[in-house]
Amino acid sequence: MRKGALAIDKDSKGRNALDIAADNRKGDCALEIIKGRDWKKALKNVTLRSCDDNSKKPRVVDDTPMRKLIRNLPEVAEEVFEKCSRFESDSKENQKEKQHLFNFEFVDDFYHRGKWNKLEDEDNGTNIPILPLREEKKNHCLEIIIDSKNTELLRHPLIRRLVTYKWEDANLRFLFWTIFLFYAVFMLTFNIYMATTPPPFSINTTSTSYNGSCVQVIEEAQEVWGAECSLKHSEWQRYVGYVSIAFATLNLLKEVRRE
Repeated sequence: MRKGALAIDKDSKGRNALDIAADNRKGDCALEIIKGRDWKKALKNVTLRSCDDNSKKPRVVDDTPMRKLIRNLPEVAEEVFEKCSRFESDSKENQKEKQHLFNFEFVDDFYHRGKWNKLEDEDNGTNIPILPLREEKKNHCLEIIIDSKNTELLRHPLIRRLVTYKWEDANLRFLFWTIFLFYAVFMLTFNIYMATTPPPFSINTTSTSYNGSCVQVIEEAQEVWGAECSLKHSEWQRYVGYVSIAFATLNLLKEVRRE
């Protein structure tokens, strides 16, 4: 680079100098690129990474220098975070009051990657299959940081502000509270039904039941559920059971959709 080489030049695989340095865990080389004037251009690159999930079809996700730095060179990734966070005053006259500015382009790049370069198979010119969106989110920089269990990166002001920024989104909060409400209603109705219905092992199946409205419990359970045939399946209990089943089904479908 001191002799005029460009960090944004790419090899046959589409990797630039920062990609190669991160792939080979060359921290000194990567740090030298980040400290150079073309550090932003070096980060604006997209390559492909194979997913080892034992599937027959080739499954790949797009990879970036930022993701590689987080996985292989977290100390260099932290340097990028520092360069993406800066203090700036509102005006020249008011130098004492400064605001903290953050650049999320490289850690939250979902809407930026498509502008950097196209993902194509150079051998045949066809598009390489990309993972569905629900699986692609596992490749997000935040997920990579969490999986790496690097507390220093998680505590960085850039990452903390990004998480806060996402929680400030009204649509995300609405989705969160909707899912929470579904789960809360399920737990409430389920526990009410279980708390007001004798368990099967306590029911005396040989006792007489009048149209299914009377439940006689065995002697060992009469201390809890009563000795008289006074426990009845009222309408509200049945409806509570139906509501519990309905919300349990919705929560199960939600978990299946996540997978």
